[in-house]
Amino acid sequence: MLDAASKMADTVGGALEEAVGIIRDVEVDNGYKYLAKTLLGKTSTSFKALRMLCSAGYGADAFMLLRTVFESGVNLAYVGKDPDARATQYLDYAYVENHKLMDSLIRYTPGKQPPDAIIKKANEDWERVKGQYGGGWTKASLETRACECGWGAQYALIYRFASTLSHAGASSAPVYMVVAENGFHLRDEESDQQLVAEALLGSIGTVYLTVKEVYRAFGVPLPERFLESQHVLQRVMMEEWHSYSQQVKQL
Repeated sequence: MLDAASKMADTVGGALEEAVGIIRDVEVDNGYKYLAKTLLGKTSTSFKALRMLCSAGYGADAFMLLRTVFESGVNLAYVGKDPDARATQYLDYAYVENHKLMDSLIRYTPGKQPPDAIIKKANEDWERVKGQYGGGWTKASLETRACECGWGAQYALIYRFASTLSHAGASSAPVYMVVAENGFHLRDEESDQQLVAEALLGSIGTVYLTVKEVYRAFGVPLPERFLESQHVLQRVMMEEWHSYSQQVKQL
């Protein structure tokens, strides 16, 4: 499975960089496009970093990056359902985050707080928008956002596991350690390779969905290479599934 995942990662990486090249010089004239361009750049760098971790054999750590790639894609797709209202809602939440940061700096780093003018500006921006928000930039949970955009399966298969790893959840301990008769030992190489393959496969689908949303945001037709890449991915996936199903039959 790792070989197939690596081939697909090469393909999706090429499509992603082509999208970056196409969108880089396209004019941004609204919040939705600004957000799409920002999250495309974030997805590009995160996917590169994820592949570097996979190349080094760090599958569990790659899953943590997959989590942020997934969140970016879901948020962009969710905003795209009502771009005018939701893009403003998403971007204005920066004022809430800035206020929280300032508050923490003032409380926990006495004598090193930002200049008064910066604090004043942060407070004014927060006062202007604070009535619009509860616990996050939207009242809809990430699960709700994912399901609304047709990403429910990805949420179940990717995000929950990646979140457990990111937050060092108790159930993530077996990912890093296995129990042997003489005590605890680091996971074996075969288990790590499995995680690497799963992280790559999870990121591939997520990146493709994100790139599609970016092209839609800018009203740019999908490039021929992107469409051809989809056919390649489907063929490789079918070949990999056939190989996997044959192995299962032999059990």
